[in-house]
Amino acid sequence: MNKPVILREGTYNESDIDKLKQDAVKFSDIYDQELAELFEINNPTLIFEEDFKSQQENFIKNESGDEMKGDWIFLPWSKTLIHSVVEADFHKLRTNRNKHIISEEEQQKLAGLTVGLLGMSVGSNVGMNLIYSGVGAFKLADFDQLDVTNLNRVRARLDQVGEDKIDIVSTRMYEANPYVSIEEYRTGLTEENLDEFLSSVDLVFEIIDDFKMKIRVRMEAKKHEVPIIMLTNLGDNILVDVERYDLDNTIEVFNGKIGDAGEKILAGEVTKEDEKKYAISLVGMENIPERVLKTVKEIGNTVVGRPQLMSTASVSSGIGAYVTRKIALGEKLESGRYCISLDTLFESAKQ
Repeated sequence: MNKPVILREGTYNESDIDKLKQDAVKFSDIYDQELAELFEINNPTLIFEEDFKSQQENFIKNESGDEMKGDWIFLPWSKTLIHSVVEADFHKLRTNRNKHIISEEEQQKLAGLTVGLLGMSVGSNVGMNLIYSGVGAFKLADFDQLDVTNLNRVRARLDQVGEDKIDIVSTRMYEANPYVSIEEYRTGLTEENLDEFLSSVDLVFEIIDDFKMKIRVRMEAKKHEVPIIMLTNLGDNILVDVERYDLDNTIEVFNGKIGDAGEKILAGEVTKEDEKKYAISLVGMENIPERVLKTVKEIGNTVVGRPQLMSTASVSSGIGAYVTRKIALGEKLESGRYCISLDTLFESAKQ
């Protein structure tokens, strides 16, 4: 996937803009609208004054009308050209409605964060939540293509079926924030690239099916002291597994839920059947709703894969953004399992 082409204010001339215009099939000049918003958020005490509109219009008039101001952003996949304010002002605009809920200092910390996402199904929703939360850099790992059956939990268009999931996700990320930094691991994680992937990330969301790779990721994360977050969607239940290797790299993988079986599995000392049993024990039978359990038992009979719901995937991705803030901002969040049952939540929350 091509990255956006960005001409930054002060680095381009008229011919540079003309070249992009020639390649574009859609032109979106949002510069004046952004200036109007900038004036408003920079002058909140003026918004109820009678002459606010006139002051705002004067500001826009003084700042606009010059193609050499602002940044020019070209999205090659859609051939869209956007005239926008510079990156610092763009960041100020897109994070303004987080203000005071997330302080300016905290927002800067999030902007400086690098998050690793393993698995682009549920992981795609986590990524978009983090983009809108202001996270500034990502490493994405996935080797798979989009199937129609993925459209029950992946936000994508029907015409994108067959495309690499990593392309679909990175495109949506760039369209929301063209300044974001994205590093792609298009073959997924392997024993060869795992160390490199973990070498410069602040935390990782592990949402993949490969049980052996789940183990390898954690063993390597312990060495790099990188926290691992695993989101498991089970019908209307969500399991949030937090492993704070950044605080204590001596804790057992999966918080000890499979004991020392991890090394035995990697060494090939257990059967495939035993490996499946460990995977089920990792989730915990008590956490699997009856309908999900019945459906899982039907794999290979009436269904071909594990069931998941978009509603739960959406909720878990929001939780992922919450967990990211807690870790990035140094707030208390202990290692362990957090189980959220929507049924239980609604039963207990009724007033």
